Amino acid sequence: NMITTDSEIMSDYFEYLTRTMSESFRERNQLLAERRKAQEEDSKQKKLQLQNGENGKIASKKQNKSGLLLTPKNSIGGTTNDENHQSSPSALHDDNDEIDSGGDDDDLKTVIQRRRQMVAMSKELKEKRELEAQKIYNEQKRELAIQKAEQAYQV
Repeated sequence: NMITTDSEIMSDYFEYLTRTMSESFRERNQLLAERRKAQEEDSKQKKLQLQNGENGKIASKKQNKSGLLLTPKNSIGGTTNDENHQSSPSALHDDNDEIDSGGDDDDLKTVIQRRRQMVAMSKELKEKRELEAQKIYNEQKRELAIQKAEQAYQV
């Protein structure tokens, strides 16, 4: 009886260990997949920022088109990560893909919005500089006219 109970205890213990190890393995894979996704998103954002910085003269329509071309690639990259990670249910993968593509669209929209804000701010600054330069020019012109009038009055 002692031997059978010991073997039963050991088998239960091994089952527990295998369950625990498989759960921790799944969690580890899930964390790695999330980390990969986060790194990919960071690299995509950096690429978009570089593209926006280098292609500053391109019209916003062209930027929108290139952004739309990038989003399908982003969602494809997300599904390959999910396919490598087979431990979680496939229904969750679809939800994650939809969320990821929405997140990428939001990121792209915010980048484009920031770009437009920067362009608008630069235009405003340019207009302010022009107005200030015009004011300075008018003041100098006025001072010259006053000096000429004073000289003519003194003579």
